[in-house]
Amino acid sequence: MPDKRSTRRRDADAFHYASPVVSIGGAPLFAGLANLLRGRRIARHWAWSTSAATVGMALVVLPGSHDASSRLGVLFAAGAAATYALQAHYIEALGQRHRPTEVVAVLFSASAVILAPAAAPLLPLLSNEPAAAGGIVYLGLFTTSIAYWLFASGVRHVGAPVAVTLSLIEPVAATVLGAVVAHEVPGLLQIVGVTITVTALAVLSARLASTPT
Repeated sequence: MPDKRSTRRRDADAFHYASPVVSIGGAPLFAGLANLLRGRRIARHWAWSTSAATVGMALVVLPGSHDASSRLGVLFAAGAAATYALQAHYIEALGQRHRPTEVVAVLFSASAVILAPAAAPLLPLLSNEPAAAGGIVYLGLFTTSIAYWLFASGVRHVGAPVAVTLSLIEPVAATVLGAVVAHEVPGLLQIVGVTITVTALAVLSARLASTPT
């Protein structure tokens, strides 16, 4: 019986790794596909870097890929990747006519209005728990407003596919922070995957830096 519980725990831990990695790691592929559908050329260095980074993400996901219950979650995560890539292309299109601040303000103001009814049950929690209110302010200011302002600025300069590929550093950073802060020990495949991803993104960044604007 303890063996079954430990197996379920390992599967759950692996799924927690897989879901964010698939949702972010698959986004560049959808962003590149959207670029092709819009009749735009895909740069060779972007294709190679994205392919390598995707392989790295696959190695991070691999430990949880055998669990049947995680496959449905990975499917949902792939849907999130597609919508994230589509969002990046809309940000790029809007950024050609408006400043990043205006794009982010409209985007998340509309999101706040749509999600406001779902947030209503949490209002008592905010009044009773100051820490919860502080956490929401932090999430809204730093992880949403500032983060997406930076993302919109990047999309404006390098385009949606490249910006989405560079955002693959997020799950890599999460894995590293998990090891350093939470003392979670990644497996050998995850270490190799992180190394491949970081190397691919470094090559892509170096190529962008050497390309005249």
